[in-house]
Amino acid sequence: MHPALTLTPSPLLSLVRALTPEAIARPDHALTPEDREEVFARLCVLAHRKGFHVAPGVAIGGVLRVRDGRKRGTVHGAKRALAQERVDALILDRTAWPLLAINLAEADRKSRAGRRRLAQKTRLFSRAGLSLLHLGGTEDWDKNQTLIEGALADATQASRA
Repeated sequence: MHPALTLTPSPLLSLVRALTPEAIARPDHALTPEDREEVFARLCVLAHRKGFHVAPGVAIGGVLRVRDGRKRGTVHGAKRALAQERVDALILDRTAWPLLAINLAEADRKSRAGRRRLAQKTRLFSRAGLSLLHLGGTEDWDKNQTLIEGALADATQASRA
């Protein structure tokens, strides 16, 4: 902050403090936009080799549907919650059927609330019969590639059955 600027306690003080450069700096564990682009490019290469397509930044509500007529407000709330959550990539087969969802969740793994959100996303996809992989950046790409290929093999087997 500017040395001549003094702040008196007010409800806006915490907001002003939150806007300082130190407070808004990206945490060390967050993926940079360049890392995300690199992961997406590698996913595209991997998927295209198998004849699949990769859709970036997909709202979960665009993939999963809520079908429960018990309580109208519950269903509406669940639909709103699904519309707000996203996955970073969705791998689709030639008919645009979703095979595998990818979540770049490095930062989310650090907090309890983030881990709870990841677990909830995983349960949602599992109940829908769709795999969701939580990946970090490109540093473990060989391991990630093996996981992705295995999940895609399982998904294509399941879609043929």
